[in-house]
Amino acid sequence: MLACASKRRVSPFLIVAVTCLSVAGTLWAQGRGPVELPVPPPNPTSDPLLRGFEFRSIGPATMMGRIDDIAGAEKDPLLIYVGFATGGLWKSTDGGNHWKSQFDNMANESVGAIAIAPSDPNVVYVGTGESNNRQSSSIGDGVWGTTDGGKTWNHLGLEDTQSIGRIVVDPANPNIVYVAAMGHLFGPNAERGLFKSVDGGKSWKKSKYIDADTGFTDVAIDPSNPKILYASSLQRRRTWWGYNGGGPGSGLWKTLDGGETWNRIEAPAWPRSKDGIYGRIAISIFRAKPTTIYAQVETGASGGTGAGTGDLTPDIADADIGAGAFVNAVSGADDRAATALRAAGNTGAAIGAEISPDAGQPETGLADAEIAAVRIGRDRRIDPQRLAQHIGGGVGMNLAAGLRLDAGERAGVDR
Repeated sequence: MLACASKRRVSPFLIVAVTCLSVAGTLWAQGRGPVELPVPPPNPTSDPLLRGFEFRSIGPATMMGRIDDIAGAEKDPLLIYVGFATGGLWKSTDGGNHWKSQFDNMANESVGAIAIAPSDPNVVYVGTGESNNRQSSSIGDGVWGTTDGGKTWNHLGLEDTQSIGRIVVDPANPNIVYVAAMGHLFGPNAERGLFKSVDGGKSWKKSKYIDADTGFTDVAIDPSNPKILYASSLQRRRTWWGYNGGGPGSGLWKTLDGGETWNRIEAPAWPRSKDGIYGRIAISIFRAKPTTIYAQVETGASGGTGAGTGDLTPDIADADIGAGAFVNAVSGADDRAATALRAAGNTGAAIGAEISPDAGQPETGLADAEIAAVRIGRDRRIDPQRLAQHIGGGVGMNLAAGLRLDAGERAGVDR
C-alpha cells in the first residue's frame, strides 16, 4: 500500500513536468520558426543491399584534387566557378566566401574547362575530363551546359572526347561556343580537335581537325572581333611506361572567319628547336590591345617528363622546366594589367612567353617578338574590375591593393 501510494504521489509530479517540458518545447520551436527539411543524400542507390548506406560529411578535409579551371563572370566579379580534376564543379556568388557543389549527382565529376558567356552569366559551359597528361588522368563524358545559372544541367554531347582543355564563348552571342578537345590520352580517336556550335551545344561541327593523334588544348577569342580566334593543337600519347608530348601535329593556328579556315602561325621570330618538334602551347589575348598575344610554348624533345623547353631562347636556357607535360594555360592578360600575366602548370619554374605585336598576321607570321620570362603557377583568373584580386589553384585569393598576385587569403575551396 505504501508503495502504491508513493507511486500515486509521484505520478502528478511527472505529469506536470512532462507537460511543462512539452509547453516549453512548443514555445522554443515557435521561436525558431519553420524548420527546413533535410537535403536528400547525393547519389542514392536503388540496390536493397546498399540502401541503408548514406554518404555523410567527415570533414574538414582537403582531398579534392587538382584545380583545372577557374571562371569568373565579367558582369559580376563575385560570381566564380571552380573545376577540379576529380572533385567536380563548385560555384560561389560572394567572391569565394561560400561555395556550392554543382556536380554531386553527376555520373562524372572530372572537370577540364569552364566558360561563362560574357553576355549572360546564367549561361555556362563545362567540359569534362581533365586536360592534364598524367598516368592517372580522369576522363570525362563530354560537355555540359546550363542556361539558368546552374539550377539545371544538360548534356551537350562530345562524349568521346574524354579530355577538354578550353572552352570559349562569343562575347555577344551565348549560343556560339568553341571547344578545344584533346581526345583520348592513351590512344587515337576521331572525336578530338576544335569544335564549334552555333546553337548552344545542340549540334557541333569540327572547325579544325588534324588527325586521330592530335587534339586541341587551348583556344582564345578576340574580344574586339569574335571572328578572329587563336587555337593551339597538341599531338600526344601516353603509354603505361612513358609519355610522348609533342610532334608535327602540334602548332599555333589563327582564323579570321570564325573558324571556317585556319592558318598555322610560323615566322623567324617564333621559337624553334633543333628538331622542329612542338609540344603544348598556351595562349592569351591582351584585351586592351588584342593584336598582342601571349603564348607559352614547349619546343624541342627531351627525355624524362615530357616535351622539353631548353631550346626555347638563350634568355631562359638555364630555367629548370622539369614537368613539361603540365603546361596548361596562360591567363590573366587583363585589359589594364599586362604585368599581371601568369602562366599555368604544376611547377614553379620559369618559362618563355612569346609577345606578338602584330597578333601573328597570316601574311607575315609573327613579327620580331620580345621574349619575356614569366612564372608557372596554377590556373589563375584576374577580375578586370578588381585587378588586385587573385584567384589561383588552391583556391587562394588576394584582395589587397596593388598587383602582388603570388600570395593571399585562402578561400573555402581547397585541393
